[in-house]
Amino acid sequence: MSQSGTLPPESGMKHVEPEQAPPANPIPPITVNATQKEVKMNMPTPFTGDRKKLEEFLIETNMYLTMNEDTYNNNSRQIIFALSFMKDRTAGSWKQSFWTQARENNNLGT
Repeated sequence: MSQSGTLPPESGMKHVEPEQAPPANPIPPITVNATQKEVKMNMPTPFTGDRKKLEEFLIETNMYLTMNEDTYNNNSRQIIFALSFMKDRTAGSWKQSFWTQARENNNLGT
């Protein structure tokens, strides 16, 4: 190897840069199977951050995801579904912050 850290051309060997490890738990692409249909039922009540209504939101969200487990079959889909009902006020601000950080890190924290 030369002083510059490269292999001389006459060595016949090529310098290979080490690959960077992929980020932990990257956000998988969301694909929809055209044959999957969601069970029709009431959607969760949008959540604004009112702690008195948190349990109701979690129960409604869990019920919907349970009834449609074939569609929402991984953590990323379930998280994105729940985030879509966090609207306005505290929950809306939190969702924007969470989503921005998740996209920058390519990780939903799952």
